[in-house]
Amino acid sequence: MTAVATAKAIKMRGEMRREDERKLTGRDVVRIAGVYLPAVSIGAATVSCIVGANILNRRSQAALASAYALVDQSFRQYREKLKELCGDDELHNRIMEEIAIENADESVVLYANGLCSQYCLTTGDYCGTPRLFYDAYGDRYFEATSEHVISAEYHLNRNYALRGNAMLNEFYEFLGLNRTEYGDQVGWCIDDYSEIFWIDFDHRETTLKDGRKCVIIEAVIDPSTDWQEIL
Repeated sequence: MTAVATAKAIKMRGEMRREDERKLTGRDVVRIAGVYLPAVSIGAATVSCIVGANILNRRSQAALASAYALVDQSFRQYREKLKELCGDDELHNRIMEEIAIENADESVVLYANGLCSQYCLTTGDYCGTPRLFYDAYGDRYFEATSEHVISAEYHLNRNYALRGNAMLNEFYEFLGLNRTEYGDQVGWCIDDYSEIFWIDFDHRETTLKDGRKCVIIEAVIDPSTDWQEIL
């Protein structure tokens, strides 16, 4: 539209000069500039739409973050109350095992060939052999060796100890898994109150409906959005 307006303005300018061979007046300039009004209007509308979309996107992200924080807080309260009523995490562990079994899908198996962390994951006869794992936070299954998982957990804790914080997506990268949208929003952070200087992982083996053995990976201290507030 600017190109069309420019051609029209040049034509108008030439016609005005030929009328009485005089210089253009201020009124003439205003008339010529008027042909650019549609282009300016559309440009202004475009900028307004971009700014408005950006504002709405930020509001949407803030709303999602607030909603996740509420769900995260509710889940932690539920888990603490469950432990208080039952005396230990046995019921929670049984629930997680049932979820892993129900969600099992033989066609959805990823292969991890990255690095990982530590904590007692018995290798036994699985030493060097890929086995099936269930990611409790990403709700997905993947195959990896026990050594890979142990290495990923170690490297996550190394970052945690050196930097004072770690994101969930870091753990996924060490495992060789795809990052998740929420993985940058939740994590762990060392603070003066919790004094948690190491992220322990719980590894529980369960049997799926098809008879396959599966190891559920879950941090003893769940990742939380609170870690960003501490930083």
